[in-house]
Amino acid sequence: MGNSRAAASSVFWQTKTNVFFKCWEIAAQLAPAFCVCKVVECLPLLAAVVEEKNIYTVPIPIPGDLDAIVFIPDVEISTEEARNILPDTLSYKDAVYNMSRVGLLVAGLFSNNPDYFNVATQDRLHQPYRQEIFRPMKVIFKGALDGGATGVFLSGSGSTVIAFSKDRQMTVGYEMAEAARQCGLEGTLKVLKTSNIGCHVTK
Repeated sequence: MGNSRAAASSVFWQTKTNVFFKCWEIAAQLAPAFCVCKVVECLPLLAAVVEEKNIYTVPIPIPGDLDAIVFIPDVEISTEEARNILPDTLSYKDAVYNMSRVGLLVAGLFSNNPDYFNVATQDRLHQPYRQEIFRPMKVIFKGALDGGATGVFLSGSGSTVIAFSKDRQMTVGYEMAEAARQCGLEGTLKVLKTSNIGCHVTK
């Protein structure tokens, strides 16, 4: 679940304004990973590819009863440090490992099958390296899974950890926080409802 994806907002297709397109075009060229992290936070989940000036998107449905349990540690990780710790090259084996899990995650979301999420959220592209600057990560992961989470991963460069659950939200959250405390780390816990609408205005 790293920040190497290139995505575009469905807002583009709705507004079709030249200003938005120009801003997105420039931003995507300069920092596509940053665009993904910031745009996807407030928009529906998308499978997307930016090819030159064309943007191809397919919305991915999120099960309405799937909640995100978010543990926000009281420690910040420098984005620059988190990026610099990543290797310049990746093995073919690790690339295939992650690509296969992306497919499994999308299939799990479309079929509303949370049993796939534990395997689908596993990663070899960024989490093993960022473990070096966020030591409690694996312990928190284990706490989430022991508590009944269907999947767990590091949010972006960290240090926030996100777990999925349909019916054990409080248990998962407690185990994540307790695992962090055992590592001498405090933090804030939030249980967030997922949405297929994304950021919108209501009257």
